[in-house]
Amino acid sequence: MKIILSNTAHDAYHRVLGELKRRLPDGGEHVVIVPDKFTASSERGVIETLGVSSVFNVSVTSFTRLAEKTIGSRIKKCLTPQGSVLLLAKVIEENRGNLRFYARAARATGFAEEFYAALTAVRNSGITPAELREAAKRAPENFRGKLEDMSLIYDAYIAALGERHSDSSTRLEAFAEYLNGAGPIPTHFYVVDFYDFKAPELAVLGGLAKNALSLTVGMVSGFDNPNKRIYCDGAAARLAAACGGADVERSTERLHPAAETVSRRLFSYELPPERTENDGKVRIVAARTRAEEIKWLVTDIVRKVAAGARYKDFEVVLSDVEGYKAELKSTFLRYGVPFFIDTREMLSEQTKPRLLLSALSAARSGLHLPEVLEFVKNPLFSCGTENGEDDVFRFENYCRKYRRDRSGLLSPFTVGSEEEIACAERVRSRLAEALRPLLFKGNISTEEFAERTRAFLDGFETEWRMHVAKLTESSLYYAKCADQVDEKIKSLLEEMSGTLESGGDAAYFERMLKSALKTVKIALVPTWLDCVYVGGTDNRYLGGGDIYVLGANVGKLPAGADGGAVLSPRDEELLSALDIGVSPNSRQRMFSEMMSVTEIMKRAKGTLTVSYPESDPSGELRPSTVISELRGMLGEHGAPLSVQRISFSDIGGLPPEERAAVVASVYSTPQACAYEVIRGLSSGADAETLSAAAEFMTDEAKGRLDRMYRRLTPPERLSGEAAESAAETARGRTSASRLESYFSCPYKQYFSYILRLKEREEARPEGKDYGIVLHAVLEKFFAAVMRGEVTAEKAEEIAGTLFDECVRENASLSAAAEEPATARALERLRREARTVCRVLFDAEERSAYKPVYVEGYIGGRDIPAPKVSARGAEAELRGRIDRVDACGDKFFITDYKTYRSADLSLADVYSGRKIQLYLYMQAIAESRGMTPVGVFYLPLSFDFTKDGAEWRYRGNMTCDETEAAKMDPLFAECPEKSVFPCVRDKKTGELAPPVHLTAEEFRGIGEYVRALAGEGVAEMTEGRIAPDPLEKTCANCNYVSVCAWQQGDKGRKCPAVKAADFAEDVGRPRAKLQTSAQEEEVEE
Repeated sequence: MKIILSNTAHDAYHRVLGELKRRLPDGGEHVVIVPDKFTASSERGVIETLGVSSVFNVSVTSFTRLAEKTIGSRIKKCLTPQGSVLLLAKVIEENRGNLRFYARAARATGFAEEFYAALTAVRNSGITPAELREAAKRAPENFRGKLEDMSLIYDAYIAALGERHSDSSTRLEAFAEYLNGAGPIPTHFYVVDFYDFKAPELAVLGGLAKNALSLTVGMVSGFDNPNKRIYCDGAAARLAAACGGADVERSTERLHPAAETVSRRLFSYELPPERTENDGKVRIVAARTRAEEIKWLVTDIVRKVAAGARYKDFEVVLSDVEGYKAELKSTFLRYGVPFFIDTREMLSEQTKPRLLLSALSAARSGLHLPEVLEFVKNPLFSCGTENGEDDVFRFENYCRKYRRDRSGLLSPFTVGSEEEIACAERVRSRLAEALRPLLFKGNISTEEFAERTRAFLDGFETEWRMHVAKLTESSLYYAKCADQVDEKIKSLLEEMSGTLESGGDAAYFERMLKSALKTVKIALVPTWLDCVYVGGTDNRYLGGGDIYVLGANVGKLPAGADGGAVLSPRDEELLSALDIGVSPNSRQRMFSEMMSVTEIMKRAKGTLTVSYPESDPSGELRPSTVISELRGMLGEHGAPLSVQRISFSDIGGLPPEERAAVVASVYSTPQACAYEVIRGLSSGADAETLSAAAEFMTDEAKGRLDRMYRRLTPPERLSGEAAESAAETARGRTSASRLESYFSCPYKQYFSYILRLKEREEARPEGKDYGIVLHAVLEKFFAAVMRGEVTAEKAEEIAGTLFDECVRENASLSAAAEEPATARALERLRREARTVCRVLFDAEERSAYKPVYVEGYIGGRDIPAPKVSARGAEAELRGRIDRVDACGDKFFITDYKTYRSADLSLADVYSGRKIQLYLYMQAIAESRGMTPVGVFYLPLSFDFTKDGAEWRYRGNMTCDETEAAKMDPLFAECPEKSVFPCVRDKKTGELAPPVHLTAEEFRGIGEYVRALAGEGVAEMTEGRIAPDPLEKTCANCNYVSVCAWQQGDKGRKCPAVKAADFAEDVGRPRAKLQTSAQEEEVEE
């Protein structure tokens, strides 16, 4: 038995295969053993290293596959990792009642997978259940329960394996036992790419050393390096002991001086006496973000390929594969760079398994709406409906609006408009039919569950084929993942049937399937012969070109060795103190990670580039200590290695030659041009370059760009058919609400009144629903007052009856009325309704003013519609006034508002934000020949008052003391108890503006808002829609997420105005409004 120790993994690999090559002419069988995940790549590597096109007496395998091949018929059926997790999940389920420490955690999704990892580590360290039980007796109290539970589950799992099954650990144990009793094995064995060995693997190697023709193992040694603690020398010593001794051969690969320094000193934290001259070997690059780091990498490769390099000459190493993978894939695809990511894709993340899991969740929950929505939004479901995703979203709108959930999804929909029902019913009927196989009660056998699952998946076979075809068009990488999905699911269902004998209910099978799916991974092979290799820090790629290491940040390079959720580093320390050592422990894992990083950095035959992002969405990121070590070890003419800082935000500011080179790579494909142009729309950076790049975009991309541009930079005015359509909605008739929306922001009015976008309606009580109910109660109550049906004695009783009636008429509240929280809120609101009606009725009783209109319609017989016009555009004003009270030829109007902050400032009136009250006032004054004495809001909300004290009008009223006393006698006697506002001048004691106005001021404001309304109608008829919000409009706008307005701009602001200003500005409405820039100029 020979152990070859080298200073590099690359040299150790080639020295071992050199032994194979030397023996190959003599014939015989040769077996190369590598880690499980590297068998495919190692097969190619062996062929290339041997320099042959094919060979029939050399095989590449792993320990587990060698055991299966050698003694497959001698051992019980071996479970796959997912089968082992299924069996363990079953064991945990059956023993959950006996657990102390893990009693609650045992039901959590993923617990079986985490426990399996810990159990495997314990078994691979040669620890038995009996040893755990003994250790528990000596363990601290807070650790004892964990060890007892672990030993209990360990014992039960081994018993469950029993006579029917084996797993990877028992297979290796049986293989080692077989080798100890076997005679001579006429085979040469070679072991490469291992940095350490598990206990069963050492036992197997001991048997091979005893019986095989030869056993040659290559490992990396630290020799006498300052960083030797991170290398494999300890593992080599354990291997020699397991094999009863070994011949040790030392080899040294000659490295570039910079790589030699890295090999000897990285992670030693000891700097050399003087820096090694880098001579261009290592580059350090810092990017602002991860996206820019990736774009720099890809464009650097594009430049080098354009200069004659091959894609296979580049290796990319990711410190965080999952974190980088998605962005890296999209960037490679954008630039047309062929790539292979040497990682296994999770089966549970593929479209079809996600469909199955969401369906099981929906069925188990009894069709709870959140779970159902996750199911119907899966692409395989939505592509089978008549209008695709649109139908699904309309279905969601319907269910939320009409509170359809659980059993309500099993029967046809009947509530709502015909269009709503037809669309939602299409999805509901498909949903019910699709889930039929998975809707069962009680327990069923595992075989029946597997059959039901197959039947469910068969129902989506057509959609699945369409989905795979679409993936193939966009990316072969994703298509290759999809190719393996069916076989993996089939295998998993078969293994479930053979492992879970007893069966269970829907929740049981959902837990089992989730646990198993999390362990199944899809292994891929390169789709192209010439492609960029991408892997994690544990890869063993032998490319021999340039290497890029991405993500060199603290905690990522090297990655932390935190251990698992079940067996933490602290647990490993406690076990060690009890004379039970888990190997590898967190310290050994950390050294192994450090060695992997070091091996990557010294195997680059070309340039080594180490890069890191300086920030991510969570904040600033720190570079790894690797960066500081490299700068301390390597130098450029005696100075520390420099850091190249990159940024794509200002390409236009670069020197001409450098700018040309960057532009040539960044905009090297039509897809890249489209991406950069669309991304640059909102910033406008380097507009000249973006304009040129747009010419190279495909027609499809140009169409998408045009649509996005229109969204981000809407025109000042609509044109063509859109303009005519908008004009039709504005001319002829309009409303105060639409005008207020327009003056707040033309773009808001466009969304609301032209596109008619609105928030999703949900049958879920909100604060505004309670305000709406109070609004309805007051309408009905004062209608009854006008009919003479209300007396002081019955006011509260009538209000309570009307409240109950209004709740029944409110879809959101009536649907939720039986829920405890809603019922409590409604009872409080009922008392509030009785209070406000009594307070306002008492005020009406003592007032000389009486209601003359309740829900008065402007545009009807009693109040003719006034016309507003400007620049040839004219429209009638239509709307409803909540209440008008009059005394002789004088009147005031009241509008109920369903929010508490309903104030009326003169600035809001001047700007057009709140003109409804004055437009209504002007309509009555002109049509009825009456004089206004007040315009008020009455705020209604869910904020309950104390004895009705806050039920007061807000707005403007007369400054005539006598008239104010007629409106409410308490105004003169005790103004703080009046329902009307009272503001007096502190010096004179007279009623003061801006709350109290003269008759002339009321008239001036009325004329102003009428002129302003005419301007609004003219501008809307002209199609003006450009975003131009008043200050604070965006804070409460429903369309912020789809608006192109720059949120940093505060918008137009109206400075303080006086009542007299309105009459002066009738001919030039809104003249005093200021933009943010104008406001800043005024301040300066």
